[in-house]
Amino acid sequence: LDKYKHLLDDEEETEEEWEFRQLTEVPEDDKEVLTNMREWVDVVISDMGICPFSQSADKAGLPLGPVHYPIFRGIRPEEVYAKYWDEVNFLITSDEKDIATTLLILPQFGIANVEGFTAFTDTLSSPLEALGIEKYIQLVFFHPQWVFRDGEDRMGSSGAANFARRSPFPMINILRTPQVRLAQKSIPTGLVYTQNEETLMEIGREDLQEMLIQRDWSPLKDQRVDRRYNKLGKIAQMLIDADGAPAQEVKERLEQQIKEMEEAKQAKAKQAAPPKPPPPTESPGGDADSRP
Repeated sequence: LDKYKHLLDDEEETEEEWEFRQLTEVPEDDKEVLTNMREWVDVVISDMGICPFSQSADKAGLPLGPVHYPIFRGIRPEEVYAKYWDEVNFLITSDEKDIATTLLILPQFGIANVEGFTAFTDTLSSPLEALGIEKYIQLVFFHPQWVFRDGEDRMGSSGAANFARRSPFPMINILRTPQVRLAQKSIPTGLVYTQNEETLMEIGREDLQEMLIQRDWSPLKDQRVDRRYNKLGKIAQMLIDADGAPAQEVKERLEQQIKEMEEAKQAKAKQAAPPKPPPPTESPGGDADSRP
């Protein structure tokens, strides 16, 4: 084997191996990690409307408040557990106007093992109800190779919709339950996923993957979603603008907004539909198909 060792060492790297190596490389400087993550949040999550309640890398939630970005480089589960609970306690004991949501960045935890990372996240989500803290927090997880539970069946592991959760580094989003509940009550079931799927498929899997590998989302900076003409964005913007308004008033305004958007959609579809052909004219001596 030693005789042929040089041949083995010179084996060319495949494209998949190169992509994997690029995705799992972690900068040594925390500032670079934070910059990568903030740029991704700013462009993909906020500007593209993937999270309708995120207005920038700095502001998100209902009501809008600051986003907290702790970085933790632990690689052992017990270390991450400890840091996670510290951040849960910090969020719960902080005023939502000081911290609306937390993005706990774990650049070196499971970055090369999405299956292991997913298994770990299950151990965080499962006990929320049993521990009695589900009424305080909800969790959303991100990873460079994330695949939705139904992603493999619906579109394959490379499907564009999976990029809604494909962040530069593994991450735990700790959200406030009251804010999540308000959003769930206000937005039709499945609308977020459906609209995100359409948005990301329009960009394309190949371009999204290349941007993720390079950690450069500048090609998307001119494609910001216009919330005025986006059903999900309009609903979210109304909720954000209604900060402090009575719940019933917000509900009525939302229902009216949705009704107007549906009417406009129907009118547009009616205008685009081809004109119906005129009904056949019957001849005096019989039906329309009779001939003299």
